[in-house]
Amino acid sequence: MGLLYKQPSNGEDEREKERNRLVKKALALLLDIHQADQAEAADSPYDGMLVGMVYGLIDFIVLQGILPSLSPGVAFARRPRSVLVTAASTRMDPDYSLLREVVTSLLSAFSSRGVGIEPLISQRALPDVISAVAELSFSPNVSESTHMVFKSQYTELLDQYVFSEFPEVVHLCFYGIFKLIQRS
Repeated sequence: MGLLYKQPSNGEDEREKERNRLVKKALALLLDIHQADQAEAADSPYDGMLVGMVYGLIDFIVLQGILPSLSPGVAFARRPRSVLVTAASTRMDPDYSLLREVVTSLLSAFSSRGVGIEPLISQRALPDVISAVAELSFSPNVSESTHMVFKSQYTELLDQYVFSEFPEVVHLCFYGIFKLIQRS
């Protein structure tokens, strides 16, 4: 067991805790902005500063809360250029608990389709969220109970966003799933 699992040093463990705390804080801020924006008039334009802050929060959440937990080959290769160059993760150990929390929160924002900042979130992170839901649905590193929860959400996400609006993305999603299935 010692060869397969590297016990984190105290410093690494503290960095992981701090990273998790920051991702959760960014997620809470993003959802607060989403709720506040839902209260605005439906036809009011986005404030340019709001868009920049939302993109920064989304980029941080994706770079630190999603991408480190994805299996090789599952991450969407053509994601938008990040506004946070220095936040790119160098961490290699997946954190499926954090991934579940991030995905569940982002999916709650997706449920208010076209309202609040959902269009900004889906424009910026939809492929990453689809990849994360695929990871939680099919990865052999995740429990069967997690698979059961996220497989239905994966199907719903594909039906709502991909099959209806982005048929060109369908191929990329299925390619990622195929890679996961091949490994198991």
